[in-house]
Amino acid sequence: MKKIKFVLPILIVVLPFVYYFWFIFHYLIQVEYPDSFAYLWRQSFNFYYLTGRSLTQRVIFTISGNNAEIISIVQLIFYLFTAISLYFLLSDGKGFGYKLFSALFISFLFSSYTLNVSAVVINSEPIFVSLIILVTFWLFLYRGPYRYVTVFLVAVAFLLSKNTAPYYLILLIVMWFVTLPKYLCNKKNILFYSLLVLIALGRMHITNLYDTSIDVNVLNNAYRRIFIDPKTVAVFHDKYDMPTGIFVEQCRGEWIGVPCLGYNVLAIDQESQNYVLVEDETGFVYWIKNSGQEAYLKYLLIDEPMGTLNKYSQAFQKLSSRSNTIQFMIDYLGVEIRTNQPNNLTKIKELGKESGFFGFDVLSVLHTFLLNFGFNHAGLVGLYAFIGWVVLHRFRFIEYFPLAISMLCCSLGLFFLTFFGDGMEIRRHVFPSFVLLTLGGTLYLLSWLRISFFIAKSGLAFACTRLASLRSASG
Repeated sequence: MKKIKFVLPILIVVLPFVYYFWFIFHYLIQVEYPDSFAYLWRQSFNFYYLTGRSLTQRVIFTISGNNAEIISIVQLIFYLFTAISLYFLLSDGKGFGYKLFSALFISFLFSSYTLNVSAVVINSEPIFVSLIILVTFWLFLYRGPYRYVTVFLVAVAFLLSKNTAPYYLILLIVMWFVTLPKYLCNKKNILFYSLLVLIALGRMHITNLYDTSIDVNVLNNAYRRIFIDPKTVAVFHDKYDMPTGIFVEQCRGEWIGVPCLGYNVLAIDQESQNYVLVEDETGFVYWIKNSGQEAYLKYLLIDEPMGTLNKYSQAFQKLSSRSNTIQFMIDYLGVEIRTNQPNNLTKIKELGKESGFFGFDVLSVLHTFLLNFGFNHAGLVGLYAFIGWVVLHRFRFIEYFPLAISMLCCSLGLFFLTFFGDGMEIRRHVFPSFVLLTLGGTLYLLSWLRISFFIAKSGLAFACTRLASLRSASG
């Protein structure tokens, strides 16, 4: 009986993935998204192999022989490992009923296309989504053997998976100490997390030195966030020495794929397998590469902090109110594979599974449910996190409460980074923050539900004790 109680919940988590494996290789075709060249290293090794913005994915793809089918299997295994990890982390030390509920919830959660069949997309997102969930939950909940080693390995893999990862990890560590201050007394924790912060800072430095794709992001921001407002353009001309020219009008509201500068500014450096910008006669691209990022950050944070905050709030509300944002990985399935051949999304629709294997997308349902409580307003999400932090000292026995509060704050921080980081493909960049928001918001409400039960139980116990004492006194 004990073996059945141990194995049954695990089977509930694992068996659906057997079906996902079969579904992917029976119906779908692997898709190399346009950016895939940055992760599929198909040349001799050199120094720049180690400087890729998604080194974790590059290494995994290399080990997979750059074979699309093998990569899909590996990415689906990442999702499976994430699901199993969540089950053990959430149900550790609990009774069979709780374990069964956790297994069923995780099984439904990972029925979302974002967390299974999106593995056919050869890009950085599937592994990044897995790692951001893993590093968050492992850092807060794992207390088993070799904790420092396992958290370190997951954290390093995460740090090397995307340019935004170092910023996220530093914020996550800060939230860990803020919500669990008792660990500040442990010197091992201080040393361990200081080491992770140093590695994160080193990763940022390497990115600034060698990742030329950052220039592409800055140029997109210039087209879509500087050029669209004449007053902003004037500030950049006068204060930050941005070159003048007709290109301001020509490139207003455009994106880097449009040759509005009179030529194709975007190129691929074959040695580093990365995007680079081709300089022009006006000196504008040179300015972008050497001064643009610093000028843009100063403008956002120093010149116009209130305007930045207002844009952030509006964008968060607008994007988080759309259920298709949380399902963004589904859009990848619609990429055309070959001319006159149905793409993956078309095939899924033909099978009557457009909305998910259960007829609905669980992540989207949870996200939409949270909107009823105002989770599409950044200020309200921040207020929820603050209220949770204020009462946290009284309800520390609810082990997921610090995690939920931290996930809410980290989702806000990640959204800021990804939204202002690039003016193009915004939904693609911000959707991981909404995955975090959905998971964190769900845990937050469940934590308050447990708090309500605790208060009700305590109140009932107090009332019964008081009633018994009154009867005793009257007798």
